[in-house]
Amino acid sequence: MKNIQLMLVDTIKKGKSRDYGKIYSQTIQTQIFETGEYSNGLRIGKWNYMHEHKMIGGGSYNQYGQKQGKWIELGEGFYANGNVIQFGEYNMNGMKVGKWDIMYCDSYWDRKFKYMQILFIYKNIQYMSSGGGSYDQEGKKIGKWIELFEGYNSIAQVTYNGEYNMNGMKVGRWDVMYCEQDQEEYEQMQILVIQKNIKYMYSGGGSYDQEGKKIGKWVELDKEFYFNGENSKQVIYCGEYNRNNMKVGRWDIMYCDRYRSNEFQDVGGGSYDQEGKKIGKWVELAEWFCCAKYSYLQDVYKSKYNMKGQKIGVWVEWGIKQNKKKGEKIYYD
Repeated sequence: MKNIQLMLVDTIKKGKSRDYGKIYSQTIQTQIFETGEYSNGLRIGKWNYMHEHKMIGGGSYNQYGQKQGKWIELGEGFYANGNVIQFGEYNMNGMKVGKWDIMYCDSYWDRKFKYMQILFIYKNIQYMSSGGGSYDQEGKKIGKWIELFEGYNSIAQVTYNGEYNMNGMKVGRWDVMYCEQDQEEYEQMQILVIQKNIKYMYSGGGSYDQEGKKIGKWVELDKEFYFNGENSKQVIYCGEYNRNNMKVGRWDIMYCDRYRSNEFQDVGGGSYDQEGKKIGKWVELAEWFCCAKYSYLQDVYKSKYNMKGQKIGVWVEWGIKQNKKKGEKIYYD
């Protein structure tokens, strides 16, 4: 006996989902539906993603509730101002196989998706590549990939470029590439840093060992990193991983005020022990830290951790632009 449900599998409004499904949009009020059929609690047959009465993706399930054949899926970061979809194929076992491409639409009103052809510059040589990569018959990523930054959209056009080995592990060097808003060329992220009046040049990204663990020096982006002219939030974390994939030693937090210069400068940081625990004195960013030109929300916490990685003592909230104390918290052992 088939139990047919034809509408409202997933409804999203102002970033809140119902009891099931993913949140695909968190930036504007919108609704995305998945429509299709259930049989004995399993999805079967054709399922579509619907938005404003238009199909924007989907594919088919087999009798076991597994995806099969060609699919158009919404990207993990499906934003109204920079929509991303992924296009590829599932085998009979419900595994992604072969080439999967990334398509995008940078206009909310246009809704015309196109292949992501990425023109990037590396060591003054131009390359053209498509976003995405390939899966083997077991659904593991293999070979060269261009993956999107977690918060990818029109003001955060950032990608990670690197390679997977035959075991589906990231290996070797992975670079951060970026494209300024309204530009077409991606460039390797070269970060000019000033520390103690000495200028250093870093490349965004770092290296993985053969087991897919981060190792050595890394330059990582804040999860809310974006470019938007004078209202950018450009925060990076610079430090080192040991052979156990643990952050160790000194890690610096840096930010860039775009309306003043393109140079990153120290704003905080601290140290990790060999087990990846924060220890000793730290200067950490407040959750609301912002690099916008007229923002006074450039606040940090002057803090301390004990040898167990626990917060202790007085944590002072300090306003960088105001250059004064704005509050404090006390943590006890």
